[in-house]
Amino acid sequence: MRQETLAPWAELAADAPFPMTVDEALALPDDGRRYELVEGRLVRMPLSGG
Repeated sequence: MRQETLAPWAELAADAPFPMTVDEALALPDDGRRYELVEGRLVRMPLSGG
């Protein structure tokens, strides 16, 4: 995946398997972070302010 596919604030979860399915992503334990799947890669999103 090319970096320009991701938003500048997003970070690849390098320790996640690739490709990852939606079912695998939904089965991950809740660590308080937000994640998205982009082209089969798990991407860590920043926490929203509150």
